[in-house]
Amino acid sequence: MIVDAEPIPPTHVDAFDIARFAAKADVITDTSGREVVLLADGGHNIQLEVRSGTVASGPARLRYDLAGFGHLDAKVRTLIRLNALRRLGRFPNSLFPPEPGAKKWAKALQAYDGMVAGASQREIATVIFSARLVEEEWGGRSDFLRLRVQRLLGYARNMVAGGYRKLLN
Repeated sequence: MIVDAEPIPPTHVDAFDIARFAAKADVITDTSGREVVLLADGGHNIQLEVRSGTVASGPARLRYDLAGFGHLDAKVRTLIRLNALRRLGRFPNSLFPPEPGAKKWAKALQAYDGMVAGASQREIATVIFSARLVEEEWGGRSDFLRLRVQRLLGYARNMVAGGYRKLLN
C-alpha cells in the first residue's frame, strides 16, 4: 500500500510510531530514496511504500492512496490490518484467513518435488495421501488416486511455467 507520511506529535490520535513496533518492523530505503516498511510477525505481514515523508524519524500521520477501484479490496484489507496492529500491538489471526487454494498449492508442489526427485506416481501418492490409502486403492477398480496425482502434477507444471504469477495479482 502506498502512503504519505507527515510528522505529527506522538500524543496525536493519528500518530503512527514505527518505534512502537520495532520487533515487527523493517524499514528499507529503496534506490529512489523511498522507504519501504515491512511489518511482520511470522506468518502475517503488511507492506507500506512511503511515497513522501518518513516513518523512520518519529511519529507520523499516514495518508493512504485509495484512488480507483483496482485492487481496492486489498488496500482496504491492508488498512484494516494496519489499524488492528496499531490498536492491539499485534496482528489478529481473524484478519488473515487461510488462502482457499493453499492446500492444493502445497500438495501440487510436493508432487512436483517428488517427480523432479524421480519418484513414481505411486510413491508421490503414498507421501501425499497416505500409505494405507494407496495400499487399499492403487490398482483397484478406480484409478482416482493416480489421476489425482496426474492432475496435481499438471497444475504444478503450469505454476512452475509461470502460472504462479496469477496468484500474485
